[in-house]
Amino acid sequence: METKRMSASERETMLRVVTAMNILITEPEQLKARMKDVPYYSRDVGMLRKKALTLIEKMTDTIPKEQMWQWYREVKSVSYTVGVPGVTSRNNEKYGVWLPNNVINALLEGCKEQCLMCNLDKGQRRACALKKALDAVPNDVPDKMDGDCPYYAQF
Repeated sequence: METKRMSASERETMLRVVTAMNILITEPEQLKARMKDVPYYSRDVGMLRKKALTLIEKMTDTIPKEQMWQWYREVKSVSYTVGVPGVTSRNNEKYGVWLPNNVINALLEGCKEQCLMCNLDKGQRRACALKKALDAVPNDVPDKMDGDCPYYAQF
C-alpha cells in the first residue's frame, strides 16, 4: 500500500477518528447491564469493535513508518474528551441558557395569574406567545385537550 505523509490537519483529524474508535471499543462495557435485554447487543458491539480496529489499522498503513512512530508518541500525551458544551458556553443561540429549577418554577408561578385571567378564545390561545414559551419549558402540565391550552385548564 502506498504511504503518504500526513499534513497537520490530517494528524488532528486522525487523532479525533482514533478517539471516536477508542470510545466504540472501550465504552460499551459500561452499558452492558443496561443493554442485556437488547437482542444481539454483544454480537453487534463485537462487530463494531472489530471494524473499528480494522479501520484504524488500514488508516495507519497509509502513513510512513517514521511519521507513524512520531504520531504514536504524540498521541500518548494528548487527550480528547467527548461531551456536551458547558453551561458557560457563549453559544446561547444554539444551546440555550441553563436555568435552575427554582427559577423556572418561580416563572411558572408568575404565569399562573396571566393564564387564570386569560380571556382569549380557543383559536387565540393556540397562537398565544406565552403558551409557546411555556411549552418550551420543562414543566408538569396535562396533555393538550382538544387543541385547547393546557395552562388555561391547569391554572
